[in-house]
Amino acid sequence: MGDRSHDGPGLTVREGRPNDAPFVVGLGSVAFARFGDYGPIMQAFLESPDVASFIAEAAGDCVGFALVDVPPAHPGFADLVAIAVDPRHRRTGVGRALLSRVIASREGRSEPSLLVLTVAADNDAAITLFRSQGFEMIPGALGRYAGGQTSRRMAKPVLPRRS
Repeated sequence: MGDRSHDGPGLTVREGRPNDAPFVVGLGSVAFARFGDYGPIMQAFLESPDVASFIAEAAGDCVGFALVDVPPAHPGFADLVAIAVDPRHRRTGVGRALLSRVIASREGRSEPSLLVLTVAADNDAAITLFRSQGFEMIPGALGRYAGGQTSRRMAKPVLPRRS
């Protein structure tokens, strides 16, 4: 899947590249700071061969990312392990464009899949975004981040795109 413009002429979402690591680790560390030290976690995700990355760019600058764990041992399953938008670009469609690209990457498969994610229970903006894209809360799926915050799991079945 090549670069695609989303939500305006200046915003594109592309597949991540190795040289995007400093941006992803830096933004992830800031975006998820309240949950603990996420720098090493972001680095480990990027080093995993099972994690696909997507980078949002606006006017040539990186403004957000999404990381999706697609374990080969579980075909048809994908976990959106991280999605973050630079604070200066929030509420401008970047998160929606990233999420749309992640969903499209699953629609491009020949078999149905299940896309899941974890979200902080108090992150109303993210929950609203995820619900608007068809994600639903998994009943009883409560967890905790390292900092003690309550998390919830959401899921969306994704069907292949019809040709």
